[in-house]
Amino acid sequence: MSFFKKIFSSNKKNDEKKPVFPKEIMTDEYFEKRYLKHTIEEEIIEGSMKMVKGYFIDMHIEPANVPIYYPENLDKAVNEGLGFHFYCQGLKLEDKEILFFLAVNFSRYMNEQYGFELYQDTETETPLRGMNLKFDKDGALITLYPLEYSLKVLNGTSSFTELENKVKPHLENLPSVKNILDSLNSLKK
Repeated sequence: MSFFKKIFSSNKKNDEKKPVFPKEIMTDEYFEKRYLKHTIEEEIIEGSMKMVKGYFIDMHIEPANVPIYYPENLDKAVNEGLGFHFYCQGLKLEDKEILFFLAVNFSRYMNEQYGFELYQDTETETPLRGMNLKFDKDGALITLYPLEYSLKVLNGTSSFTELENKVKPHLENLPSVKNILDSLNSLKK
């Protein structure tokens, strides 16, 4: 069967799984050159958590009954009271520092809960994508951009909880590199 017949065929089986295709394919050598594993110093992580915790204390807001760096508390800090952004501006902090505090907290959560690892992109397309969280399952990766996403949360277009809910099902169903190659090979037939 030709490629176009496979795509446009109206006789598709219901139990047939759709092939999964990656957005990008790279060699290990290229990955290791472009992405450097990064560790944030514990003092910086603690300081970032203290900023969020300080917001709750100063605003007399009760955090959710989970650690301060969990999405529920980060969303609550951004949305309740004066808002974390306005609070930090009052402390004469710049926007990039405010984004960094939120990104560090969210990165810690994703690392502890799901095993995402922090990387620095040496060939980043935008400054907000220099900090990467990557989840690796047998060579297939999911990449998150905590700085970019923190900006979306501060702008009110999304939340950390929404991002977690979007990512979570994909972690369980992430195809292996073998599955992807099999899908690509099936198109040749």
